[in-house]
Amino acid sequence: MRTPRARALIIEDNFLLVEALIDTLDILGYDVAATAATVEQAVDAAQRVQCELALVDLDLRGKVAWPAVDILRHRGIRTILTTATGACDMPPGFRGTLVEKPFDIGMLRRAIDAHPLHVA
Repeated sequence: MRTPRARALIIEDNFLLVEALIDTLDILGYDVAATAATVEQAVDAAQRVQCELALVDLDLRGKVAWPAVDILRHRGIRTILTTATGACDMPPGFRGTLVEKPFDIGMLRRAIDAHPLHVA
């Protein structure tokens, strides 16, 4: 019997990066539950997708994805920001995990490993 894998949500507007993240997450042991490329899609996915991890690019086609991040964090879903926006541009009080672009699989693995996930 196959052990269940954790599920991830990718919120990213760069199609090529989405494809790379799908492959990377597979290597790291995650199934991708859904992807979203706009803030509207991200908010919808954040509300309905069952997952343990979300990778979120903050700048989605010129709009900021904070509404989706707020929903994910409220739901208790581990959220990692994968953005070119530096930590200095984060709102006051934000204490999330940030992986700055460009990043590699090692950087992403360290961010995920810093906060282990449990699959039921």
